[in-house]
Amino acid sequence: MTLRTPSTGSMSSSPCPARSNLPGVTDEFRPGRPLPSEERGTQERLLYHIQRVSGEWCTMSREEGSWQWRQLRGGGDDGYGRGSWREMHAWLAK
Repeated sequence: MTLRTPSTGSMSSSPCPARSNLPGVTDEFRPGRPLPSEERGTQERLLYHIQRVSGEWCTMSREEGSWQWRQLRGGGDDGYGRGSWREMHAWLAK
């Protein structure tokens, strides 16, 4: 990443400011909350995340009893879906 120095306007090829030096900050992006193990522990319209058996990270949310989910990277036609809690867990097991 190239950063522009505000005072001089010159270009710098230094990396982003030290994210890894900040307490509690990691380089892994995981939006939302971890998905609870039981559906009754979830709330509508909140974003959750979990890792598929394949290793890919996914996000999901529930609205009016129906779940929507998607894989964060790739996945093609199998990278997203909508259905019940059970259907979502079958997808996560792939």
